[in-house]
Amino acid sequence: MAIQDRFVEVIAEITVGSGPTARTEWEYASGFLIDGRHVLTSLHAVVRGQTLVRRASPGPGSSKQVWQARVLLAGDLGLADLAIVELEQDVGPLSRFGFARIAERTERLAVVEDCDAVGFPAFIESETATGATRQPAHVRGGIPIAQRPGPGLLTLQTRHSPRPLPPADQTLAGSVWSGMSGAAVLVGDHVVGVISEHAPRQGVSDLTIVPITLIDTLPDATTWWELLGLTSGQLLTLPRLKEDTASGPSPGQSLEAVTNPFLLEIHQAIDLDEHPGLPPLPAYVRRRHDRELAAAVERALAGESTLKVLVGGSSTGKTRACWEALTPLRRSGQDWRLWHPIDPSHPDAALAALTRVEPRTVVWLNEAQFYLDTPLGEQVAAGLRELLRAPDRGPVLVLATLWPEHWDTLTTRPAGGADPHAQARELLTGHKIQLPDAFTGQDAQRLADTVHRDPRLARAAAEAADGKITQYLAGVPVLLDRYRTAPPAVRALIHAAMDARRLGYGPHLSDRFLADAAPGYLTDDEWDALGDDWLEAAFAYAARRGSGIPWIITRARPRTTTSSGAPVCRLADYLEQTGRRERAGLYPPDSFWSAAARLTQPATLYALGVSAYDRGLYKAAAQLWKHATAYDSPPAAFRLLKVFPDDFRVLRHVLEHTTVDQPATAAALLGTLQELGANEEVEALLARGLASSIPLDDLYGVVALFRILREIGADEDVDALLARDLARSIPLVDLYGVVTLLSVLGEAEANEQVEALAQRAVGEVALTNPLALDSLLRHALPSIGQGNQVMALVERAVGDVDLNNPYLTIRLLELLRVAEAHEQAIALAERAVHTVDLSEPFSITRLLQGLREVGAHEQAMAFAERAVQGVDLSAPNTVGSVLEALRRAEEHEAIAVLLARDPARFVSLNDPEAIGWLLETLYTIAAQEQIAALIARDPAHHAHLDDPGGIARLLHALTLSEAHDQVEILLGRDIARTVTLVSPEGLSSLLDWLWEAGTHDEQAEILLARAPARHVALDDPEAASELLDQLEFWGAHEQVAVLADRLAREAAVDAHLELVLERLRDAGAQAQVTTLAERISGHLPLSNRDEVVRVLGTLRDAGAHVQAEALLRRLPPHGQFAVYCEVRADPSLRRNGCERDGSPAQPWGWADLD
Repeated sequence: MAIQDRFVEVIAEITVGSGPTARTEWEYASGFLIDGRHVLTSLHAVVRGQTLVRRASPGPGSSKQVWQARVLLAGDLGLADLAIVELEQDVGPLSRFGFARIAERTERLAVVEDCDAVGFPAFIESETATGATRQPAHVRGGIPIAQRPGPGLLTLQTRHSPRPLPPADQTLAGSVWSGMSGAAVLVGDHVVGVISEHAPRQGVSDLTIVPITLIDTLPDATTWWELLGLTSGQLLTLPRLKEDTASGPSPGQSLEAVTNPFLLEIHQAIDLDEHPGLPPLPAYVRRRHDRELAAAVERALAGESTLKVLVGGSSTGKTRACWEALTPLRRSGQDWRLWHPIDPSHPDAALAALTRVEPRTVVWLNEAQFYLDTPLGEQVAAGLRELLRAPDRGPVLVLATLWPEHWDTLTTRPAGGADPHAQARELLTGHKIQLPDAFTGQDAQRLADTVHRDPRLARAAAEAADGKITQYLAGVPVLLDRYRTAPPAVRALIHAAMDARRLGYGPHLSDRFLADAAPGYLTDDEWDALGDDWLEAAFAYAARRGSGIPWIITRARPRTTTSSGAPVCRLADYLEQTGRRERAGLYPPDSFWSAAARLTQPATLYALGVSAYDRGLYKAAAQLWKHATAYDSPPAAFRLLKVFPDDFRVLRHVLEHTTVDQPATAAALLGTLQELGANEEVEALLARGLASSIPLDDLYGVVALFRILREIGADEDVDALLARDLARSIPLVDLYGVVTLLSVLGEAEANEQVEALAQRAVGEVALTNPLALDSLLRHALPSIGQGNQVMALVERAVGDVDLNNPYLTIRLLELLRVAEAHEQAIALAERAVHTVDLSEPFSITRLLQGLREVGAHEQAMAFAERAVQGVDLSAPNTVGSVLEALRRAEEHEAIAVLLARDPARFVSLNDPEAIGWLLETLYTIAAQEQIAALIARDPAHHAHLDDPGGIARLLHALTLSEAHDQVEILLGRDIARTVTLVSPEGLSSLLDWLWEAGTHDEQAEILLARAPARHVALDDPEAASELLDQLEFWGAHEQVAVLADRLAREAAVDAHLELVLERLRDAGAQAQVTTLAERISGHLPLSNRDEVVRVLGTLRDAGAHVQAEALLRRLPPHGQFAVYCEVRADPSLRRNGCERDGSPAQPWGWADLD
């Protein structure tokens, strides 16, 4: 479904009066379909009358569709002015949309660009035969993260709108823009909030946004997030910039002092009894990945900050390769440091010191999933990105390792819905070094040349299966054999450890937990056969290490200072990887959850509770969260309140055990109590004197507490908080926080503190980002009458702006225009045109447009000339890109100058794709002379013939240019016999062109006779299925059968195969449909909820009901119980959860928990 089909009108049908004088009135708003049945809108738009939702039917000229709706979830008119309404019927298949938050804590200010809102305002209302109707209006602009019209709210600064907005002191409701309320604000494919009419506005181009993150202020937030298909912690953050640099020493230690490789988590190697006294590490054999890694080290030594991620299975040599790469740094004489953040936890340690990393530091991120695939992972990833791109902080060398499955988790873009690893994906993509599982080819030869140096290598070369040398050296084959052949009690311990790790327990596992969990993994006969010392014997077996073979379970000493001192152990990482793969679809036994409930670490209890809940084990989850709350876990407490919203016993439990020593916790708890109507508990909590004693080191927490205190009328507590001089006491972490605090202080009429805070912000906030100047010029300074500082701040910002960033430069130019600082604007423009990077054509367009908008016409001409003169005329892609950029900016004179350089004479003619695109671009700008000159050079004779897609594009461009002789020349080179048969997309394009041309059936027959169906790659199933359509179209039935069979049996099983399934069904290949459906039902990855729902529907549409049921039954143990509930539509499942066989659990309540 197209994005346009998501935008809907939300209409309130209101009956005014009664009896004969009653009349009907309508109030209009906007909304956004988040799935096939639910609409996100503003609460104030749906609180009166009957709610109707209206949408244009798909297709031209169609009528409007209207549905009745009811309010399913209601926010808070005072803050979270949000609502979700449910339609009376499903409007059709519609995948879930993504959601994002706007960053809160940043050192430098930024603007979230390219924001869109589509709504239904009054000025495009028209009368039809069936009544009034409205068309959509599209508004585009940016969200400055520092500009907040009220606590928690955002501002959309419009740059392009179909009609001017009303004055700043007028709401939209009183203008022709009435009806925009509830319109979703989109940043790319993510919703960040909705437009509000009732909130304050701050400028003539400003619209107020209620951000989606305000859901967290609602007592039923969990229900909201579940409906949206993600959690608050999974929201993509836009944008994420560097935090303030905290005080403290530089992390890490001198590289010279790092001499023990095992402290950096390199595997111990096998021992050979007949060769005592060998070095700790075996001799090293360099392979291809070592050369890639060495090149990265050389760049770091030359002053370039660099990241490399070594990806391979357990024990493939990733960490050892990183260790060997440090040698040139040690020999460089540059005094490098190494930092391996692990205490108190991997992500906490990284975040605590990331801003203090100094130049010439190696950041060692072994098993990087412990940093990035965590609730704090996006913050860590964003901090690393900022570190790597900050010139004044480099060079740094970031070395990371990942298993392939963790790489896929962190770098695969979701097909729809939440995007929980957006920052990690941007950090990692393009920096991967793949390690092979085995020594083959030249690596095997180098191994043979090295074995004489180390008997361990010689043993591995002689005995390792399939060239798996590093695994043999790490003892993996023996480790797996010991696991597979272990006695039942040992396997029970191992399986309990595997399940614990994959379900959220940290790497250090309690001995007591494993002992309590293990009996449930044994059969009755196995349990009865155990001796009295079974547990000691099992641990002894698992901990035995002979001849250097690693332990199955290793004794460990936690580094956290909060450890209880109880014995803990760690599962061998190769077995952990094995468990994640082999036990992914299994429920742990009841003994596992009983043992988990006896743990005392609140974070572990909470995490295991989430895993239980996601698998439908609601009672087990509640039990874990109950105990976590008893150990003071606010996240568990709030999850517990969502499970039991009306049970005051739960409320008392939460209040008894939750330490309220942080302002954010206090605010959230007070808000929940108020929503539940627990007035006595509110009074008791306030009686603790929170306002006088709570720490003030969390600006946002203090703001939240201040607001809730005012909301509940706790005036004495508000005064007590103000008496602590908030303006001078709270750390100013960023300007967003400053503006938010200014707002709440202003609402409380604390004028002296407002002035003190504003003056403090002027002196302390960095102006390296022009949006900081925006906030100060437009809001902070006018509010305190400090007009004399405006020009000084302008001068500071002009001197500090990064001119390599065209977007920031454009924004600052706009601000200078607003401030009427014409001289500074021209001076900045003069600098920018000589500095801004020309490598991104889109940047050229944006800056040219920006220069024109601020009246810097001479500078725009100079920049366009620089862009033209910098073009490499031999590169057709570059020429085409710059021409397109100039066309979009309407720089016709610059286009003429570039064409006058006669690029058609110089471009290389080898790449048919690039030449085809250049010809198309020249055709678009009507450059007939250049087209003629390029065709005169006979590109048809020079183009390489290996790429069928490139040939197709060149043929299309030549046809468009009416170069028919060139078309015949190209076809005469026997392309059908020459092009490669690997790319299904390219072959489809070529066959499509041959059909459209209508006179080249012979070429198509030759191409089809080469049996492309047997040779095309299947790594893009969608492209392969499109080729299937082309083959069917050409009547190549034998080829259709071959490709259909290959797709059904060989294509990698993922969500893209649903398209293949549809094509096979349409082609009547029922046998292949069944084969593919069986593979999908048993092997489809289940991590993406929307993909699973979509594939289930496709299986059913294809008549594969047995396979759809098999796929459905896989969902609960894989953590997709919510989807299972949705499809089963059984209220008892939704209320009580399920048993391990998927059947509804027996009713239970608070009294049933221990």
